Amino acid sequence: MLVRYQTLGMAILMGSIALPVDTAQAQQVARGVVSSWSTEHRGGKPSINGDLDWPMYEDPYLPTYAIIRTFHPGLKSLWQQALEQQDVETRLQAIQAFGRSAERGMPGLSDLVDPLTKALVADPNRLVRMAAAEALIRCDARQSSAQLLAAQQKMDDQLAMILLTDPVLAEWRVDAALEQWMRRLADPTALLASRISAIHSLQMVDHEPAAPLLISLVTDDQVHIPLRLVAASALGEIITSGNVSVAQGLMMGSVVERLLAVHVLAKHQGAESLLQILARDQEPAVCAIAMRRLLVVDPQLLESVADKYLSSEDATLRRLAAEAVLAQETPRAIVLLGPMSNDRNPKVRTYVRRGLIDKGQIPALRQAVHEVAMQQLSAGQSLDDEWRRFEQAARVLGAIDHEPAADRLIELLGYPDRRVRLSVGWALRKLALKSSLEAIRQYAVQAFAWQQDPDTPTVVSAGMIQPWDLDGQMAQLNMLFGITQYWPAEPLLRDQVPKLVLTIGRAAAVWSLGYFYEDQSDQTLASAFLGRLQDYRGLYPECTEVRRQAAIALGRMGAKVHLGTLQEFYENGRHDIDIGGATRWSVMRLTGVTLAPIGPQYEPDRHWFLQPLDDVSEDEYLRQIN
Repeated sequence: MLVRYQTLGMAILMGSIALPVDTAQAQQVARGVVSSWSTEHRGGKPSINGDLDWPMYEDPYLPTYAIIRTFHPGLKSLWQQALEQQDVETRLQAIQAFGRSAERGMPGLSDLVDPLTKALVADPNRLVRMAAAEALIRCDARQSSAQLLAAQQKMDDQLAMILLTDPVLAEWRVDAALEQWMRRLADPTALLASRISAIHSLQMVDHEPAAPLLISLVTDDQVHIPLRLVAASALGEIITSGNVSVAQGLMMGSVVERLLAVHVLAKHQGAESLLQILARDQEPAVCAIAMRRLLVVDPQLLESVADKYLSSEDATLRRLAAEAVLAQETPRAIVLLGPMSNDRNPKVRTYVRRGLIDKGQIPALRQAVHEVAMQQLSAGQSLDDEWRRFEQAARVLGAIDHEPAADRLIELLGYPDRRVRLSVGWALRKLALKSSLEAIRQYAVQAFAWQQDPDTPTVVSAGMIQPWDLDGQMAQLNMLFGITQYWPAEPLLRDQVPKLVLTIGRAAAVWSLGYFYEDQSDQTLASAFLGRLQDYRGLYPECTEVRRQAAIALGRMGAKVHLGTLQEFYENGRHDIDIGGATRWSVMRLTGVTLAPIGPQYEPDRHWFLQPLDDVSEDEYLRQIN
């Protein structure tokens, strides 16, 4: 999917004949488009928690397809020959190729376990032995667990082999490894890294007999601090009762000892009173672990400290405190959380926003959520202080459908921060109030005029630098006009059909026009859409997003006169969801005939150090397995 959005980012530039940019600008915009759009706008799902959604990707929803790798059938035999060579580098690369191919789903590799195991055991070169071990792990060769375990005893690569193989031996739950892990754990002369690896492995398999040794490490102040901390964490995972006395002996000591104590109690049962004490600790790391456990047991146990931590300098504590306060489900809790819409940490303020939306569904809390969100949407002190809460409050009010917010949202349409503008546009689309449409249209007309001529500063352009800074907001507003069938906006939407600097916004305009003229084809508009769909050659091709929506609009309008062209694009786009999928949908709508779905797509995997030269037919290629 990333490649698709990189292509989209460049298409924005290549499609812009009105605003030429240099290479540096192009790269910057492409990166911005990838980060801004790829995570949120293509999900095909409606928003339920204030995250952005895009109806033009929901109606119609074009399902994705699998991309399946294929492999030349001669690869394995070629690599097997390389494995027999005297040259170390050739053997090494052959083994690495086997491991990577197994990880990438190449079939027919099960008979390679024996030669790889042989290389692990007998090859004179330590790098080859390490590569063989890694390849066996990638092949999930559990039958080689005894050889992997034995390879840990070779002194020239012992630590490297231990760190490589311990995790997988624990994952495979190899009982024979328990003795070695326990021996390393008890050996004070063993390397620190190997003892830590042993502890992690014993923790993965929940080996309770390790508890006495772990306790001795945790309580010995002569042991390396990293080893004590790892031991405490493992002890807290393996033993969840009976360790209160161990924790009590530590929790009144230094920061390190208090960290040890809270790790021991991290999943402990019946230690709530001690955890409440640790939740008040001056060290944020100690507090966080205690708070996580208390939140699992009963969030009300944090009531006495949660309010204080809402203003902590530590983002983790603020996030945990917000969870504890939210669990109280009282109007007071909602009021306390309101200012956190402006939290400096995006994860914290996003969590608060989603929590407020969720609690807004509770009748007893709905009014409090309304009031708090409206308060956060009111005028602030400065741009630096207010944009975050404007962004989150707009999403809350849009998600809970609070219609009295419309006037304030309209005031913020021209706010000098594109993130706020996008959220406000989204919120107004969610509200979809007829009484607001004309004011929104008037703003959109001005915004579009500035996008066409960004050298002319206006009130609408405040804080904006390039036309695409307004693209997301324009997309939301254009979709709003289509959803509400607001005909006074139809000329504005038509103006956006020709190839201009816009992309997502223009695609939304095309999508909405398809609804305006559903089943009543406008020949002039249909011809314009056809031109957008067919514009994929030359120096400045049309962007994929507009072509996709143009294909869909032709089907929605019932433009049967262009059925042949749509069928042609479907036939030529069998591995392209945007164009092939869109034309498939339109052809089916126009004809009532169900067509074969798009995909899967088979992609030859050719990036290997040795590749057969002989050509074989596509159906002879081996297909990826899960």
